[in-house]
Amino acid sequence: MANIPNTEYITVNANGIFVGGKPATTYRGQKTYDTDYVKYNTDYMKKVFAWMQKQNPKIEEFHIGAFVTPGEYAKPGNPDGVFGPNAWCRVKYKNGNLGAWVFLHTDGSAADCAYYCANDCADSVRRHASFRSAVFDLGDKQKTQESKQKGVKMYKDVKDYPIQNTIVLCDKNGNYHVAFDTRAGHEEFSGTRADVVVQMTRRVKRILHVR
Repeated sequence: MANIPNTEYITVNANGIFVGGKPATTYRGQKTYDTDYVKYNTDYMKKVFAWMQKQNPKIEEFHIGAFVTPGEYAKPGNPDGVFGPNAWCRVKYKNGNLGAWVFLHTDGSAADCAYYCANDCADSVRRHASFRSAVFDLGDKQKTQESKQKGVKMYKDVKDYPIQNTIVLCDKNGNYHVAFDTRAGHEEFSGTRADVVVQMTRRVKRILHVR
């Protein structure tokens, strides 16, 4: 994937809209919005970003680019960063991971995309599940990477998972009873809901070798 500098795309975060670390009054030599609408759109984009963070609190930034590279709707791709009429979106996570660039649409011109595409990407993330799922897809990849860093083996099939046949029961007194099988044998324990959560967390970490 091309290493596209932040001067070549719009960045949306909790503080507003930026290009190259500066307020995005222009992008690629084009006004991003008419003067009268700058405040409105900045407030709107901040609201959309806050909504995105509720969906995934690990998101740090939302990037929108107008590139010459075309693509297929809601599919990841590798735009080369050259200015053009095609809208692409991605997310950046707080741990530094970058999501894939995801294609939205082709606008009427590069200038139109510079003007409209940030709003188009934000609206599509908020309103269209298929596009949102594609943009947020790194969430699963990120969890996978974090798990690997902690020494957790990832399992392709549920039957290979080292914890099987888990049963959780709650009696009339509000106590919980948990039972499950592991490769080492059968385990059971009981307690209040809080106790059971703590015990289960410790046992899962031990079984999966998570620090």
